[in-house]
Amino acid sequence: MIRFLPWCLLSVLVYMLNSCATPTSPTGGPRDEAPPVIDTALSTPNFQTKFLKQDISLTFNEWVQLEDVFNQVIISPPLQYKPEIFVKKKSVVIGWDDREILRENVTYTFNFGESVKDLTEKNPAEKLRFVFSTGNFIDSLSLSGKVVDALDGKPLEKIRVMLYNSTQDSVVRTQKPLYLSITDKEGRFTMENIRSDTFSLFALDDVNFNYKFDLGNERIGFPDTILILNRSRTDSLTLQIFQEKPVLRLNSSDLKSYGLAKMLFNQAPDDVLIFTDSLTPKLYRESVKDTLKLWFNPKGVKKPWQIGVQSGLNSVDTLKFNTSATMPAFDKLRAENAPESGVIQQTLKPGAPFELSLSRPLFSFDASKIIQIQDSIPLSDTLYFAQDSIYPRKFLLHGSWQEGNTYRLKIPPGTIQDIYGKTTDSLSLSLTIGKTEDYGNLVVKIAAIDSTMHYVVQVTDESQRILYEKQIHGNAPEGISLNLLQPGKYTLKVIKDGNNNGIWDTGNLLFHRQPEKIVLIPVEELKANWDVETSVNLLEIFKE
Repeated sequence: MIRFLPWCLLSVLVYMLNSCATPTSPTGGPRDEAPPVIDTALSTPNFQTKFLKQDISLTFNEWVQLEDVFNQVIISPPLQYKPEIFVKKKSVVIGWDDREILRENVTYTFNFGESVKDLTEKNPAEKLRFVFSTGNFIDSLSLSGKVVDALDGKPLEKIRVMLYNSTQDSVVRTQKPLYLSITDKEGRFTMENIRSDTFSLFALDDVNFNYKFDLGNERIGFPDTILILNRSRTDSLTLQIFQEKPVLRLNSSDLKSYGLAKMLFNQAPDDVLIFTDSLTPKLYRESVKDTLKLWFNPKGVKKPWQIGVQSGLNSVDTLKFNTSATMPAFDKLRAENAPESGVIQQTLKPGAPFELSLSRPLFSFDASKIIQIQDSIPLSDTLYFAQDSIYPRKFLLHGSWQEGNTYRLKIPPGTIQDIYGKTTDSLSLSLTIGKTEDYGNLVVKIAAIDSTMHYVVQVTDESQRILYEKQIHGNAPEGISLNLLQPGKYTLKVIKDGNNNGIWDTGNLLFHRQPEKIVLIPVEELKANWDVETSVNLLEIFKE
Protein backbone atom coordinates (compact mmCIF):
# COMPACT_ATOMS: atom_id res chain seq x y z
CA MET A 1 0.00 0.00 0.00
CA ILE A 2 2.85 2.36 0.75
CA ARG A 3 4.43 1.63 -2.68
CA PHE A 4 1.14 2.32 -4.46
CA LEU A 5 0.61 5.81 -2.94
CA PRO A 6 3.25 7.74 -5.00
CA TRP A 7 1.84 6.36 -8.27
CA CYS A 8 -1.65 7.38 -7.20
CA LEU A 9 -0.50 10.90 -6.37
CA LEU A 10 1.30 11.12 -9.71
CA SER A 11 -1.88 10.18 -11.64
CA VAL A 12 -3.89 12.82 -9.79
CA LEU A 13 -1.23 15.44 -10.52
CA VAL A 14 -1.20 14.62 -14.27
CA TYR A 15 -5.00 14.89 -14.40
CA MET A 16 -4.93 18.29 -12.68
CA LEU A 17 -2.28 19.62 -15.07
CA ASN A 18 -4.29 18.53 -18.12
CA SER A 19 -7.41 20.18 -16.72
CA CYS A 20 -5.55 23.45 -16.22
CA ALA A 21 -4.19 23.37 -19.81
CA THR A 22 -7.64 23.12 -21.42
CA PRO A 23 -9.61 26.40 -21.39
CA THR A 24 -13.30 26.03 -20.53
CA SER A 25 -16.16 28.43 -20.02
CA PRO A 26 -16.69 29.35 -16.38
CA THR A 27 -20.03 28.66 -14.80
CA GLY A 28 -22.01 30.99 -12.56
CA GLY A 29 -21.46 34.72 -11.92
CA PRO A 30 -22.34 37.70 -14.15
CA ARG A 31 -22.09 37.43 -17.94
CA ASP A 32 -18.75 38.50 -19.42
CA GLU A 33 -19.47 41.37 -21.83
CA ALA A 34 -15.93 42.73 -22.16
CA PRO A 35 -14.29 42.20 -25.57
CA PRO A 36 -10.78 40.77 -25.81
CA VAL A 37 -8.06 43.44 -25.71
CA ILE A 38 -4.60 43.27 -27.29
CA ASP A 39 -1.63 43.06 -24.96
CA THR A 40 0.72 45.38 -26.84
CA ALA A 41 3.74 44.31 -24.79
CA LEU A 42 3.42 40.73 -26.02
CA SER A 43 2.24 41.46 -29.59
CA THR A 44 4.02 42.33 -32.81
CA PRO A 45 4.23 46.16 -32.84
CA ASN A 46 1.46 47.78 -34.85
CA PHE A 47 2.00 50.65 -37.34
CA GLN A 48 5.56 49.62 -38.19
CA THR A 49 7.47 51.24 -41.05
CA LYS A 50 10.13 49.56 -43.21
CA PHE A 51 8.36 46.32 -42.37
CA LEU A 52 10.12 43.10 -43.32
CA LYS A 53 8.11 39.95 -43.85
CA GLN A 54 7.73 38.12 -40.53
CA ASP A 55 5.01 36.25 -38.69
CA ILE A 56 2.60 38.64 -36.99
CA SER A 57 1.38 37.71 -33.52
CA LEU A 58 -1.49 39.55 -31.82
CA THR A 59 -1.74 38.48 -28.18
CA PHE A 60 -4.85 39.19 -26.11
CA ASN A 61 -5.68 39.41 -22.44
CA GLU A 62 -7.75 36.22 -22.64
CA TRP A 63 -8.23 33.07 -24.68
CA VAL A 64 -9.70 33.82 -28.14
CA GLN A 65 -11.13 32.00 -31.14
CA LEU A 66 -11.51 32.73 -34.87
CA GLU A 67 -14.82 32.72 -36.75
CA ASP A 68 -15.65 33.33 -40.43
CA VAL A 69 -12.14 34.40 -41.39
CA PHE A 70 -12.93 34.28 -45.13
CA ASN A 71 -15.65 36.93 -44.93
CA GLN A 72 -14.48 38.96 -41.94
CA VAL A 73 -10.74 39.45 -42.53
CA ILE A 74 -9.98 42.01 -45.24
CA ILE A 75 -6.38 42.46 -46.34
CA SER A 76 -5.51 45.56 -48.35
CA PRO A 77 -3.87 45.45 -50.76
CA PRO A 78 -4.82 41.82 -51.45
CA LEU A 79 -1.97 39.34 -51.17
CA GLN A 80 -0.86 37.14 -54.01
CA TYR A 81 -1.01 34.05 -51.81
CA LYS A 82 -3.40 33.23 -49.00
CA PRO A 83 -1.77 33.70 -45.57
CA GLU A 84 -2.30 31.26 -42.73
CA ILE A 85 -4.30 32.83 -39.90
CA PHE A 86 -4.68 30.70 -36.80
CA VAL A 87 -5.04 30.81 -33.01
CA LYS A 88 -2.22 29.83 -30.69
CA LYS A 89 -3.25 30.02 -27.04
CA LYS A 90 -4.16 33.70 -26.46
CA SER A 91 -2.68 34.86 -29.75
CA VAL A 92 -3.88 35.24 -33.33
CA VAL A 93 -0.97 34.51 -35.66
CA ILE A 94 -0.57 35.54 -39.31
CA GLY A 95 1.84 33.33 -41.21
CA TRP A 96 3.07 34.28 -44.67
CA ASP A 97 3.34 32.05 -47.70
CA ASP A 98 7.03 31.69 -48.58
CA ARG A 99 6.28 32.87 -52.13
CA GLU A 100 4.66 36.14 -51.03
CA ILE A 101 6.61 39.28 -51.98
CA LEU A 102 5.40 42.50 -50.37
CA ARG A 103 5.09 45.59 -52.53
CA GLU A 104 7.59 48.39 -51.99
CA ASN A 105 6.53 51.63 -50.25
CA VAL A 106 2.98 50.44 -49.64
CA THR A 107 0.87 50.57 -46.48
CA TYR A 108 -0.83 47.23 -45.70
CA THR A 109 -3.88 46.87 -43.49
CA PHE A 110 -5.41 43.77 -41.93
CA ASN A 111 -9.02 44.44 -40.91
CA PHE A 112 -10.29 41.60 -38.77
CA GLY A 113 -13.94 42.66 -38.58
CA GLU A 114 -15.63 40.47 -35.95
CA SER A 115 -13.54 37.37 -36.62
CA VAL A 116 -11.66 37.43 -33.29
CA LYS A 117 -13.88 36.61 -30.27
CA ASP A 118 -13.33 35.61 -26.69
CA LEU A 119 -13.77 31.98 -25.82
CA THR A 120 -16.51 32.31 -23.21
CA GLU A 121 -19.20 34.69 -24.52
CA LYS A 122 -17.93 35.25 -28.08
CA ASN A 123 -17.56 38.99 -27.59
CA PRO A 124 -15.76 40.30 -30.72
CA ALA A 125 -12.60 42.36 -30.48
CA GLU A 126 -13.47 45.96 -31.36
CA LYS A 127 -11.97 47.78 -34.37
CA LEU A 128 -9.15 45.28 -34.64
CA ARG A 129 -6.67 46.35 -37.33
CA PHE A 130 -3.02 45.67 -37.95
CA VAL A 131 -1.20 48.19 -40.12
CA PHE A 132 2.35 48.34 -41.42
CA SER A 133 4.26 50.01 -44.22
CA THR A 134 7.08 48.67 -46.34
CA GLY A 135 8.17 52.28 -46.84
CA ASN A 136 9.29 55.08 -44.58
CA PHE A 137 5.84 56.21 -43.38
CA ILE A 138 2.25 55.07 -42.86
CA ASP A 139 -0.20 56.47 -45.43
CA SER A 140 -3.05 58.30 -43.71
CA LEU A 141 -5.77 59.26 -46.23
CA SER A 142 -9.19 57.61 -46.19
CA LEU A 143 -12.10 57.12 -48.58
CA SER A 144 -15.68 56.16 -47.81
CA GLY A 145 -18.93 55.84 -49.71
CA LYS A 146 -21.83 53.59 -50.58
CA VAL A 147 -22.70 50.94 -53.19
CA VAL A 148 -26.29 50.54 -54.44
CA ASP A 149 -28.08 48.42 -57.02
CA ALA A 150 -28.63 50.43 -60.20
CA LEU A 151 -32.04 48.81 -60.71
CA ASP A 152 -33.67 49.66 -57.40
CA GLY A 153 -31.25 51.85 -55.46
CA LYS A 154 -31.01 49.38 -52.57
CA PRO A 155 -27.69 49.11 -50.68
CA LEU A 156 -25.62 46.01 -51.39
CA GLU A 157 -23.61 43.99 -48.90
CA LYS A 158 -20.33 42.10 -49.49
CA ILE A 159 -19.41 44.06 -52.62
CA ARG A 160 -15.67 44.49 -53.12
CA VAL A 161 -14.66 48.13 -53.54
CA MET A 162 -11.24 48.36 -55.17
CA LEU A 163 -8.80 51.21 -55.74
CA TYR A 164 -6.08 51.09 -58.42
CA ASN A 165 -3.18 53.45 -59.04
CA SER A 166 -3.99 53.41 -62.76
CA THR A 167 -6.41 55.45 -64.83
CA GLN A 168 -7.14 52.65 -67.32
CA ASP A 169 -10.55 50.98 -66.99
CA SER A 170 -9.06 47.70 -68.19
CA VAL A 171 -6.99 47.42 -65.00
CA VAL A 172 -9.96 45.87 -63.15
CA ARG A 173 -9.91 42.99 -65.64
CA THR A 174 -6.21 42.20 -65.35
CA GLN A 175 -4.79 43.22 -61.97
CA LYS A 176 -5.49 43.00 -58.28
CA PRO A 177 -6.26 46.32 -56.56
CA LEU A 178 -3.89 48.44 -54.50
CA TYR A 179 -6.54 49.07 -51.82
CA LEU A 180 -9.61 47.04 -50.91
CA SER A 181 -12.75 47.32 -48.83
CA ILE A 182 -15.99 45.33 -48.59
CA THR A 183 -19.44 46.86 -48.10
CA ASP A 184 -21.48 46.26 -44.94
CA LYS A 185 -25.22 45.63 -44.63
CA GLU A 186 -25.95 49.29 -45.37
CA GLY A 187 -23.81 49.15 -48.51
CA ARG A 188 -21.16 51.39 -46.93
CA PHE A 189 -17.43 51.01 -47.30
CA THR A 190 -14.36 52.67 -45.81
CA MET A 191 -10.74 52.52 -46.94
CA GLU A 192 -8.03 53.79 -44.64
CA ASN A 193 -4.29 54.36 -44.83
CA ILE A 194 -4.38 55.39 -48.49
CA ARG A 195 -1.56 57.35 -50.06
CA SER A 196 -2.00 60.60 -51.98
CA ASP A 197 -2.30 59.69 -55.66
CA THR A 198 -4.57 59.44 -58.70
CA PHE A 199 -6.77 56.35 -58.71
CA SER A 200 -9.44 54.41 -60.55
CA LEU A 201 -12.24 53.14 -58.30
CA PHE A 202 -14.49 50.13 -58.93
CA ALA A 203 -17.19 48.26 -57.05
CA LEU A 204 -17.33 44.59 -58.02
CA ASP A 205 -19.69 41.73 -57.24
CA ASP A 206 -16.77 39.31 -57.40
CA VAL A 207 -18.47 35.98 -58.09
CA ASN A 208 -15.26 33.93 -58.33
CA PHE A 209 -13.37 35.87 -55.61
CA ASN A 210 -10.30 36.62 -57.75
CA TYR A 211 -10.46 40.45 -57.50
CA LYS A 212 -10.98 40.73 -61.29
CA PHE A 213 -13.94 41.63 -63.49
CA ASP A 214 -13.79 38.56 -65.69
CA LEU A 215 -17.21 36.86 -65.66
CA GLY A 216 -20.31 37.81 -67.60
CA ASN A 217 -22.57 37.49 -64.55
CA GLU A 218 -20.46 39.79 -62.36
CA ARG A 219 -21.76 43.29 -61.61
CA ILE A 220 -19.53 46.34 -61.83
CA GLY A 221 -19.76 49.99 -60.82
CA PHE A 222 -17.48 53.04 -61.08
CA PRO A 223 -17.59 56.84 -60.63
CA ASP A 224 -17.87 59.21 -63.59
CA THR A 225 -14.28 60.41 -63.24
CA ILE A 226 -10.95 59.25 -61.88
CA LEU A 227 -10.21 60.05 -58.23
CA ILE A 228 -7.48 62.50 -57.27
CA LEU A 229 -6.87 61.97 -53.57
CA ASN A 230 -4.83 64.59 -51.75
CA ARG A 231 -7.06 64.64 -48.68
CA SER A 232 -9.41 62.22 -46.96
CA ARG A 233 -12.77 62.00 -48.70
CA THR A 234 -15.82 61.20 -46.59
CA ASP A 235 -18.52 62.82 -48.72
CA SER A 236 -21.48 60.95 -50.22
CA LEU A 237 -19.67 59.02 -52.95
CA THR A 238 -22.23 56.56 -54.33
CA LEU A 239 -21.46 53.82 -56.84
CA GLN A 240 -24.23 52.22 -58.87
CA ILE A 241 -23.51 48.59 -59.59
CA PHE A 242 -24.90 46.92 -62.72
CA GLN A 243 -24.54 43.90 -64.95
CA GLU A 244 -23.43 44.61 -68.49
CA LYS A 245 -25.60 43.45 -71.34
CA PRO A 246 -23.75 40.56 -72.96
CA VAL A 247 -23.44 40.08 -76.70
CA LEU A 248 -26.45 38.08 -77.82
CA ARG A 249 -25.57 34.44 -78.39
CA LEU A 250 -27.69 31.56 -79.64
CA ASN A 251 -26.86 28.71 -77.26
CA SER A 252 -28.90 26.00 -78.95
CA SER A 253 -31.75 25.41 -81.38
CA ASP A 254 -34.32 22.63 -81.69
CA LEU A 255 -36.03 22.06 -85.04
CA LYS A 256 -37.25 18.50 -84.36
CA SER A 257 -40.87 19.34 -83.54
CA TYR A 258 -43.26 19.67 -86.45
CA GLY A 259 -44.15 23.31 -87.02
CA LEU A 260 -42.10 24.64 -84.11
CA ALA A 261 -38.56 26.00 -83.89
CA LYS A 262 -37.10 26.64 -80.42
CA MET A 263 -34.06 28.85 -79.91
CA LEU A 264 -32.34 29.19 -76.54
CA PHE A 265 -30.31 32.39 -76.11
CA ASN A 266 -28.00 33.65 -73.37
CA GLN A 267 -30.51 36.40 -72.55
CA ALA A 268 -34.05 37.49 -73.33
CA PRO A 269 -34.36 37.68 -77.15
CA ASP A 270 -36.39 40.90 -77.11
CA ASP A 271 -34.37 42.63 -79.83
CA VAL A 272 -33.82 39.58 -82.05
CA LEU A 273 -34.80 40.14 -85.67
CA ILE A 274 -35.96 37.27 -87.88
CA PHE A 275 -35.38 37.50 -91.65
CA THR A 276 -37.18 35.12 -93.96
CA ASP A 277 -36.88 34.08 -97.59
CA SER A 278 -39.71 33.86 -100.15
CA LEU A 279 -40.46 30.23 -99.27
CA THR A 280 -40.92 30.80 -95.55
CA PRO A 281 -44.45 30.05 -94.26
CA LYS A 282 -46.14 32.50 -91.90
CA LEU A 283 -44.33 32.60 -88.56
CA TYR A 284 -45.97 33.09 -85.15
CA ARG A 285 -43.43 34.44 -82.70
CA GLU A 286 -43.43 33.88 -78.93
CA SER A 287 -40.74 34.81 -76.36
CA VAL A 288 -40.58 33.09 -72.97
CA LYS A 289 -37.67 34.27 -70.77
CA ASP A 290 -34.50 33.40 -72.77
CA THR A 291 -36.30 31.19 -75.33
CA LEU A 292 -37.72 32.25 -78.69
CA LYS A 293 -40.39 30.02 -80.22
CA LEU A 294 -41.40 30.25 -83.87
CA TRP A 295 -44.61 28.41 -84.72
CA PHE A 296 -45.50 27.71 -88.35
CA ASN A 297 -47.46 25.34 -90.58
CA PRO A 298 -45.18 23.95 -93.30
CA LYS A 299 -48.06 22.32 -95.16
CA GLY A 300 -47.80 23.15 -98.85
CA VAL A 301 -44.16 24.27 -98.70
CA LYS A 302 -42.42 22.19 -101.39
CA LYS A 303 -38.80 23.34 -101.07
CA PRO A 304 -36.34 23.80 -98.18
CA TRP A 305 -36.36 27.27 -96.61
CA GLN A 306 -34.34 29.18 -94.08
CA ILE A 307 -34.46 32.08 -91.65
CA GLY A 308 -31.77 34.49 -90.53
CA VAL A 309 -31.40 35.44 -86.86
CA GLN A 310 -29.97 38.90 -86.24
CA SER A 311 -29.42 41.28 -83.32
CA GLY A 312 -28.75 44.88 -84.25
CA LEU A 313 -26.14 44.83 -87.00
CA ASN A 314 -24.78 41.43 -85.97
CA SER A 315 -25.83 38.21 -87.64
CA VAL A 316 -26.38 35.57 -84.95
CA ASP A 317 -27.18 32.42 -86.94
CA THR A 318 -29.01 30.88 -89.89
CA LEU A 319 -31.52 28.07 -89.43
CA LYS A 320 -32.41 25.77 -92.33
CA PHE A 321 -35.66 23.80 -92.62
CA ASN A 322 -36.60 20.93 -94.91
CA THR A 323 -40.04 19.76 -96.06
CA SER A 324 -39.70 16.03 -95.41
CA ALA A 325 -41.69 16.02 -92.16
CA THR A 326 -45.34 15.02 -92.20
CA MET A 327 -47.93 16.45 -89.85
CA PRO A 328 -48.24 14.29 -86.72
CA ALA A 329 -51.52 13.32 -85.09
CA PHE A 330 -51.78 16.41 -82.90
CA ASP A 331 -53.75 16.29 -79.68
CA LYS A 332 -56.85 18.41 -79.42
CA LEU A 333 -56.26 22.11 -78.97
CA ARG A 334 -56.60 22.74 -75.24
CA ALA A 335 -56.85 25.62 -72.81
CA GLU A 336 -53.80 26.08 -70.59
CA ASN A 337 -54.22 25.72 -66.83
CA ALA A 338 -57.81 24.50 -67.22
CA PRO A 339 -59.15 23.10 -63.90
CA GLU A 340 -60.10 19.45 -63.52
CA SER A 341 -63.74 20.45 -63.09
CA GLY A 342 -63.74 21.58 -66.70
CA VAL A 343 -65.19 25.00 -65.82
CA ILE A 344 -62.82 27.95 -66.17
CA GLN A 345 -63.73 30.53 -63.54
CA GLN A 346 -62.53 34.13 -63.53
CA THR A 347 -63.44 37.43 -61.91
CA LEU A 348 -63.10 40.34 -64.31
CA LYS A 349 -62.88 44.06 -63.73
CA PRO A 350 -65.81 46.03 -65.13
CA GLY A 351 -65.15 46.57 -68.84
CA ALA A 352 -62.22 44.15 -68.98
CA PRO A 353 -62.02 41.28 -71.51
CA PHE A 354 -61.72 37.59 -70.71
CA GLU A 355 -58.23 36.28 -71.55
CA LEU A 356 -57.21 32.69 -72.19
CA SER A 357 -54.05 31.02 -73.49
CA LEU A 358 -54.16 27.85 -75.59
CA SER A 359 -51.62 25.13 -76.26
CA ARG A 360 -50.89 26.30 -79.83
CA PRO A 361 -51.28 29.53 -81.84
CA LEU A 362 -54.78 30.48 -82.95
CA PHE A 363 -55.87 30.67 -86.55
CA SER A 364 -59.58 31.37 -86.26
CA PHE A 365 -62.30 31.98 -83.66
CA ASP A 366 -66.04 32.04 -84.42
CA ALA A 367 -67.53 34.04 -81.54
CA SER A 368 -71.04 33.64 -82.96
CA LYS A 369 -71.07 29.99 -81.85
CA ILE A 370 -70.68 30.85 -78.17
CA ILE A 371 -73.73 30.32 -75.96
CA GLN A 372 -74.02 32.97 -73.25
CA ILE A 373 -76.26 32.50 -70.21
CA GLN A 374 -77.15 34.70 -67.22
CA ASP A 375 -79.44 33.41 -64.47
CA SER A 376 -80.44 30.46 -66.71
CA ILE A 377 -81.54 32.86 -69.44
CA PRO A 378 -79.72 32.73 -72.82
CA LEU A 379 -78.41 36.09 -73.98
CA SER A 380 -78.19 37.36 -77.54
CA ASP A 381 -75.54 40.00 -76.82
CA THR A 382 -72.72 40.06 -79.36
CA LEU A 383 -69.29 38.89 -78.23
CA TYR A 384 -66.13 40.20 -79.85
CA PHE A 385 -62.93 38.18 -80.27
CA ALA A 386 -59.39 39.52 -80.62
CA GLN A 387 -56.05 37.74 -80.80
CA ASP A 388 -53.33 39.13 -78.55
CA SER A 389 -50.82 41.19 -80.54
CA ILE A 390 -47.79 39.80 -78.67
CA TYR A 391 -48.70 36.26 -77.64
CA PRO A 392 -50.08 34.23 -80.57
CA ARG A 393 -51.56 31.59 -78.23
CA LYS A 394 -53.69 34.08 -76.29
CA PHE A 395 -57.10 35.44 -77.19
CA LEU A 396 -59.32 38.14 -75.68
CA LEU A 397 -63.10 37.98 -75.57
CA HIS A 398 -65.10 41.18 -75.04
CA GLY A 399 -68.75 41.28 -73.97
CA SER A 400 -71.35 43.73 -72.71
CA TRP A 401 -71.08 42.38 -69.21
CA GLN A 402 -72.55 44.31 -66.28
CA GLU A 403 -70.75 44.60 -62.97
CA GLY A 404 -71.92 42.39 -60.14
CA ASN A 405 -73.32 39.73 -62.50
CA THR A 406 -72.13 36.21 -63.27
CA TYR A 407 -72.21 34.82 -66.82
CA ARG A 408 -71.84 31.25 -68.04
CA LEU A 409 -70.38 30.76 -71.50
CA LYS A 410 -70.26 27.54 -73.47
CA ILE A 411 -67.79 27.37 -76.34
CA PRO A 412 -68.79 24.44 -78.60
CA PRO A 413 -66.26 22.16 -80.32
CA GLY A 414 -64.86 23.66 -83.51
CA THR A 415 -65.24 27.27 -82.35
CA ILE A 416 -61.50 27.76 -81.95
CA GLN A 417 -59.00 26.47 -84.51
CA ASP A 418 -55.20 26.47 -84.39
CA ILE A 419 -52.76 27.00 -87.27
CA TYR A 420 -52.66 23.23 -87.93
CA GLY A 421 -56.42 22.95 -88.33
CA LYS A 422 -57.00 21.35 -84.92
CA THR A 423 -59.88 22.51 -82.72
CA THR A 424 -60.80 22.55 -79.05
CA ASP A 425 -63.30 20.36 -77.30
CA SER A 426 -66.19 22.10 -75.57
CA LEU A 427 -65.10 24.77 -73.08
CA SER A 428 -67.17 26.10 -70.19
CA LEU A 429 -66.58 29.52 -68.63
CA SER A 430 -67.96 31.15 -65.50
CA LEU A 431 -67.25 34.88 -65.49
CA THR A 432 -68.05 37.09 -62.50
CA ILE A 433 -67.87 40.83 -63.12
CA GLY A 434 -66.52 42.75 -60.14
CA LYS A 435 -68.05 45.90 -58.73
CA THR A 436 -66.48 49.32 -59.15
CA GLU A 437 -66.38 49.86 -55.39
CA ASP A 438 -64.15 46.79 -55.03
CA TYR A 439 -61.33 48.62 -56.82
CA GLY A 440 -59.35 51.83 -56.41
CA ASN A 441 -58.09 54.61 -58.68
CA LEU A 442 -54.62 56.10 -58.93
CA VAL A 443 -53.75 59.54 -60.32
CA VAL A 444 -50.12 60.58 -60.86
CA LYS A 445 -49.35 64.23 -61.56
CA ILE A 446 -46.04 65.25 -63.12
CA ALA A 447 -45.05 68.52 -61.46
CA ALA A 448 -41.99 69.54 -63.49
CA ILE A 449 -39.60 68.05 -66.03
CA ASP A 450 -36.43 68.95 -67.91
CA SER A 451 -37.86 69.71 -71.35
CA THR A 452 -34.62 68.61 -73.03
CA MET A 453 -34.64 65.17 -71.40
CA HIS A 454 -36.60 62.02 -72.20
CA TYR A 455 -38.23 59.95 -69.46
CA VAL A 456 -40.06 56.67 -69.15
CA VAL A 457 -42.71 56.54 -66.42
CA GLN A 458 -44.05 53.17 -65.26
CA VAL A 459 -46.50 52.02 -62.63
CA THR A 460 -45.78 48.56 -61.22
CA ASP A 461 -47.55 46.31 -58.74
CA GLU A 462 -46.03 44.35 -55.85
CA SER A 463 -44.77 41.64 -58.23
CA GLN A 464 -43.04 44.36 -60.31
CA ARG A 465 -45.42 43.73 -63.21
CA ILE A 466 -45.73 46.83 -65.38
CA LEU A 467 -49.34 48.04 -65.42
CA TYR A 468 -48.74 51.32 -67.21
CA GLU A 469 -45.91 52.84 -69.22
CA LYS A 470 -45.52 56.22 -70.89
CA GLN A 471 -42.65 58.10 -72.53
CA ILE A 472 -42.46 61.77 -71.60
CA HIS A 473 -40.61 64.59 -73.35
CA GLY A 474 -41.05 68.33 -73.69
CA ASN A 475 -43.89 69.69 -71.62
CA ALA A 476 -45.16 67.90 -68.53
CA PRO A 477 -48.36 65.91 -69.22
CA GLU A 478 -51.55 66.70 -67.37
CA GLY A 479 -51.32 63.46 -65.44
CA ILE A 480 -51.62 59.70 -65.48
CA SER A 481 -54.91 58.08 -64.45
CA LEU A 482 -55.23 54.37 -63.71
CA ASN A 483 -58.73 53.25 -62.81
CA LEU A 484 -60.07 50.01 -61.37
CA LEU A 485 -56.83 48.84 -59.79
CA GLN A 486 -56.80 45.96 -57.32
CA PRO A 487 -56.28 47.15 -53.73
CA GLY A 488 -52.60 46.87 -52.85
CA LYS A 489 -49.21 48.55 -53.00
CA TYR A 490 -47.94 50.21 -56.18
CA THR A 491 -44.69 51.85 -57.18
CA LEU A 492 -43.95 54.67 -59.57
CA LYS A 493 -40.81 53.91 -61.56
CA VAL A 494 -39.14 56.72 -63.51
CA ILE A 495 -36.27 56.12 -65.94
CA LYS A 496 -34.09 58.94 -67.20
CA ASP A 497 -33.95 57.77 -70.81
CA GLY A 498 -30.72 59.33 -72.05
CA ASN A 499 -30.75 57.77 -75.52
CA ASN A 500 -34.52 58.06 -76.06
CA ASN A 501 -35.08 54.40 -76.92
CA GLY A 502 -37.98 53.90 -74.51
CA ILE A 503 -36.26 51.29 -72.32
CA TRP A 504 -33.75 51.17 -69.46
CA ASP A 505 -30.17 50.70 -70.63
CA THR A 506 -27.47 49.22 -68.44
CA GLY A 507 -23.92 50.57 -68.23
CA ASN A 508 -20.74 49.48 -69.99
CA LEU A 509 -17.18 49.49 -68.68
CA LEU A 510 -15.45 49.61 -72.08
CA PHE A 511 -17.29 52.80 -73.04
CA HIS A 512 -17.25 54.11 -69.45
CA ARG A 513 -21.02 54.48 -69.68
CA GLN A 514 -23.15 54.64 -66.55
CA PRO A 515 -26.51 52.83 -66.39
CA GLU A 516 -29.50 55.05 -66.94
CA LYS A 517 -30.79 56.36 -63.65
CA ILE A 518 -33.92 54.89 -62.10
CA VAL A 519 -35.97 56.36 -59.26
CA LEU A 520 -38.57 54.26 -57.47
CA ILE A 521 -41.32 56.10 -55.63
CA PRO A 522 -43.66 54.06 -53.40
CA VAL A 523 -47.28 55.13 -53.69
CA GLU A 524 -49.66 55.30 -50.76
CA GLU A 525 -51.36 51.91 -50.36
CA LEU A 526 -54.49 51.73 -52.47
CA LYS A 527 -57.68 50.46 -50.81
CA ALA A 528 -61.04 49.45 -52.21
CA ASN A 529 -63.25 52.36 -53.30
CA TRP A 530 -60.37 54.81 -52.72
CA ASP A 531 -58.75 57.41 -54.94
CA VAL A 532 -55.04 58.00 -54.39
CA GLU A 533 -53.33 61.03 -55.90
CA THR A 534 -49.57 61.50 -55.94
CA SER A 535 -47.27 64.07 -57.48
CA VAL A 536 -43.71 63.69 -58.76
CA ASN A 537 -41.23 66.42 -59.64
CA LEU A 538 -38.85 64.96 -62.22
CA LEU A 539 -36.44 67.86 -61.85
CA GLU A 540 -36.16 67.22 -58.13
CA ILE A 541 -35.80 63.42 -58.13
CA PHE A 542 -32.99 63.51 -60.71
CA LYS A 543 -31.23 66.45 -59.12
CA GLU A 544 -27.47 65.83 -59.15
